[in-house]
Amino acid sequence: RGGISGEMDVGKARLSPSKYSEYIDRFKRFMLKIFSMSERVNRLTSFYAGKAYARRSGITDPKAIMDEGIRVVHDTQFPAGPLGMPPLLAQTPTLARQFAYFPIRYAGFLTAPRAAGGGPGTIGRALLASTALHYTARDLLGVDLSGGLMFEALPLPQYEFSPFYPWPIVPPVFGVAGGLVKGLFSSDVQAMKSMLPLLVPGGIAARRGWRTLSPKYADYGAKTPDGRIPLYNDEGRLVTTVSDIQLVMKAAGLSSTAEEAERSFTVWLLKNRDRIREYRRRYVEALYENDYAKADEIQEAFKNDFPELGSLEVKKSDIQALERRRMVTRVGRIIKSIPKAYKPQFERYASIALGSAYMPLIENPVPADVDLAIP
Repeated sequence: RGGISGEMDVGKARLSPSKYSEYIDRFKRFMLKIFSMSERVNRLTSFYAGKAYARRSGITDPKAIMDEGIRVVHDTQFPAGPLGMPPLLAQTPTLARQFAYFPIRYAGFLTAPRAAGGGPGTIGRALLASTALHYTARDLLGVDLSGGLMFEALPLPQYEFSPFYPWPIVPPVFGVAGGLVKGLFSSDVQAMKSMLPLLVPGGIAARRGWRTLSPKYADYGAKTPDGRIPLYNDEGRLVTTVSDIQLVMKAAGLSSTAEEAERSFTVWLLKNRDRIREYRRRYVEALYENDYAKADEIQEAFKNDFPELGSLEVKKSDIQALERRRMVTRVGRIIKSIPKAYKPQFERYASIALGSAYMPLIENPVPADVDLAIP
C-alpha cells in the first residue's frame, strides 16, 4: 500500500527487489561492456555505410539518406525486437532462443530473394569479404579471424566434444545442463567446472582472460631468451610460449596464426601417431598368428600410406608383449605400471579384492623388459 500511495520508507526501498534488479543490471552492463562497444561500432559503421551508399546513388533528400542508413542497419545487423524475430523463434521461450537469433537471421539474410538483399551475389560477396579479411589479418597481423567471419556466424554444428554435437544451435541453458549431466555421468569434474562461466554474463571472456593472464598459467618470471612467455595447463605442463602481444591477443580471444598452426600440427601429429600404432598392432598380431600373407598386406598398406618411413619394424619383445597381454588381465597390466616401491601393496589389494582370479598373476610374473601398455 505504501508503495502505491507514494509513502514507501526510504530504508525499505533500498532492500526492494527493484533495487536488487538495478544492481544486477549494472553488473550485466559492466560484464558486457566490451560486447556493447563492439556492437555499437558495427551498427554505426553500417549506418554511415548506408548513408554513403545513398549519396552515391544520387539521393539528396536528408530524410531519405537517413532512412537508407537505418535500413542497412536493420538488414545487416539484425536489431532485436518483435518485428525482426524469425518465425521459428517467435513462440520460443526467451532462454531457449539465446544465441539462436543472430545465426538464424544471418542465414535468412544470405538466402533471401535478390530483391530483399540476399541471393548468390550476397553469398559471393560475404565469401569474398571473409576470405580477404582472413588472409589480410593472417599475413599482416599474424591473427586468425576465422572465428568471427562468415561460417562461424551460420547455424552450423558445434565443436565435436560439445554435449549436443552435431546440433547446430544449442542455447546456453541447454548447453550448461547437458555439460553438467555429461560431466556427472563421466565423473569429469573439469567438464562440469567449464560450464560455470556460461551462467554469468561475460563469464566466458573472463575465464579466458584468467586462464591466459593469470600467473598460474603464464610464468612471467621465466621468459625465454627471445622474450617469450611460457604458458602452462592445469597440470603445470608446458603448452607453448608466446610473445607479449600474442598473450594479450589470446586473452582477448584472438588466436595468432602461429598458435593455430601449432594446434593444427598437433592434431596432424596425433592422427598419424594413432595410425602408425594401429598399423603396428595389426602387423604384430598377424605375425603372432603366423599369418604372413596378412602381415605382408599390412606392410604394403603402411608403405603406401607412409612411403617416407620405410617398412614396419618389429622386435622380439613386441611379440612377447602381445603374448603377455593375452595372458595378463587389465588389472595386472595396471599394477605393473605402478612404481615398483608401491607395487606389492597394490598386489595385496588385488588379491583381497579379486581372490583366486588374481592368482595367475602372482604365479606367472611378467618379465620386467616387456612393455605392457594399458589399452
